[in-house]
Amino acid sequence: MPEMRNKMPTGYTSNLETRNYDLKGWLKESVIRAMGVCVTLRDDSDLTEKEIKTKLKKSGESYYEKALKESKQKLKIFTDSTDKQLEHNYAQLVIQATKQAKADEEDYNRKKALHVKSLNDANSLYEKSTGKAELIRNTLKFAVEQLEHSLSFDYGSGPYRPAILNKDFPTWKENELKSLTPDVQYYQTELEKDNSRTVDRWAQYVEFTNFIDSADL
Repeated sequence: MPEMRNKMPTGYTSNLETRNYDLKGWLKESVIRAMGVCVTLRDDSDLTEKEIKTKLKKSGESYYEKALKESKQKLKIFTDSTDKQLEHNYAQLVIQATKQAKADEEDYNRKKALHVKSLNDANSLYEKSTGKAELIRNTLKFAVEQLEHSLSFDYGSGPYRPAILNKDFPTWKENELKSLTPDVQYYQTELEKDNSRTVDRWAQYVEFTNFIDSADL
């Protein structure tokens, strides 16, 4: 007689067993979580039908609502500021950027020197490997090529220089205003899209649960 083995339930069927085979509850609160309608709830677990509806309808401030509020506030602060205030902010940013540029340059030069030394040492090893096994030669040749490529790519144009150090105050002011205004427009558009998706997902879920509830099983 063949040996009988217990079948391992899937995560979803296991949940059905836990629910004592409450099919409707399982469909509305467990299986539906695998569908796109509940994509925003993938990190949540053990939500009831009521909790799912609440989350899909959205309660509290969303990411885009918060981002829109912050971008509007930044734009208002900027446009309400006098040139004297903005010049002060600009000067402080230049001081910080100058310090950062100096630190970046020192770090860049230190790493470049170490990289050049590594390349020279690898080249030296490659030259000394003449007549050695093919594996030794090929590996060292590849190492030299990689170091040469990296030296050209990573250290070919000097250290990063903060953009603000290349701008006078009028240019900085103009660029800041140009960047803040599109931010407000972007988050406004994304918020409208998000609200539309949220309402749609909630409506789809309600339609699904109503169908399950009305079924005569």
